[in-house]
Amino acid sequence: MKPVVIIAIAVVCSVVAVLGVLVVLEQVAIMQAQQAYDEYQLQQEELEKINRSMCVELYGNSMSIGGESNPYADCLDYGHEVMMKIERDECKDNEVLLMATNIERQCELRNDLQYLNAIKTVMEISNEDRQIIETEIAEMRNELKKLNQEWDEWEQRMDEYWESKEAEKEQQIITSTPQIPPEEILTLPIIKNDYSECKKNEQYGNGCYDKLKDNMDEYCRIATGNSFPEYDECFAEILKIQ
Repeated sequence: MKPVVIIAIAVVCSVVAVLGVLVVLEQVAIMQAQQAYDEYQLQQEELEKINRSMCVELYGNSMSIGGESNPYADCLDYGHEVMMKIERDECKDNEVLLMATNIERQCELRNDLQYLNAIKTVMEISNEDRQIIETEIAEMRNELKKLNQEWDEWEQRMDEYWESKEAEKEQQIITSTPQIPPEEILTLPIIKNDYSECKKNEQYGNGCYDKLKDNMDEYCRIATGNSFPEYDECFAEILKIQ
């Protein structure tokens, strides 16, 4: 056989061998890619399963009604980590209770406690991690108890403050109200006497009764503090005077 032919055959065999190796490598790469994709899919399914369980634990499994979103539906869409961060950030919205110094921290602690309890319930964690979480929960509960006590004391101080301000206001009203000289204070004997004198003169006609009503009205308002039905009972004395 001629050398040229031998060389040609060798070259062809080499090319075929290389092509065969490339084909094998391609198949291996495809298999590895498929395996990696399958593993990724399994991981995603597992993460979705965990997220769904966490969302149920945190918000229940009630879906939206009438097209309006709710926390559970948002949790499924965005993930429980995002939802808990949003809720924690909302604790900083403290416009209603500006004077409540620890209300923001109380809100954060309640959210954190809820989250840690959900993790402990839903996720498969080691005994060591579970112990760490239990310790954190105990510390948070102690801090929250202390903050609740501080809040109760703050509320009590505010109640006492406003009660004192109200008492001061009432005292100011009393002291600023013109005092009626004793000789000008109407009494039933005075009212009866004025009405009798008026009737003796008979010059006022129905004016005597009108004056009697005015006097009784003034007397009963002062005597009863203008409160009912005491005022009505007092004014009824007019029948005994006539």
